[in-house]
Amino acid sequence: MKYIIRIFSLFIITALLSSCSDPVTGTGSSADNYQPAKDNVLIPGELSPEEAAGIIFMRQEEKLARDVYIVLYQVWEYKLFDNISKAEQNHMEAVKRLIVRYDLEDPIVSDEVGVFSSPVFQQMFDDFVLQGQQSLLDAMQTGQAIEQQDIEDLENQLSFADNQDLVNVYTNLKAASENHLLAFTNHILPSF
Repeated sequence: MKYIIRIFSLFIITALLSSCSDPVTGTGSSADNYQPAKDNVLIPGELSPEEAAGIIFMRQEEKLARDVYIVLYQVWEYKLFDNISKAEQNHMEAVKRLIVRYDLEDPIVSDEVGVFSSPVFQQMFDDFVLQGQQSLLDAMQTGQAIEQQDIEDLENQLSFADNQDLVNVYTNLKAASENHLLAFTNHILPSF
């Protein structure tokens, strides 16, 4: 009985601790309400043109992932797509905070699903949705492809990011994308 109580206590403590931190940003439980302590605030440095372009790019890429997963959830009603689309929304918000912090112009002029100001991202969205509508297996493979691309792009951003707040956000986004990739892979292996 003591063993069961200890396990239950550990479960409760783990649940409470995980609710206190956003795995994407490393901040409080609600990224929108998080106010860091004054001594923990990172002072932003100057952005290089590459860093600024990278923030803009990653904001669109996170929207791409979110939007594709929203559509694939509507098509297949498979809960994994709904769960990950919500995580991607958090990723979008994390990158938006960088846009605000560095006073950049947000490339997302419409938050409407499937609407992109960039023709490149619009085409990617259309292609991914078309692929993911073929079968549930194709939808899972689409998720894998999106997450693999996201990981590669984040690794690229990390290769030249000097500002610690960019490094923190990109590192957390990369870890989350690795988890999403694993989730899609795990859903493919036993099911198909």
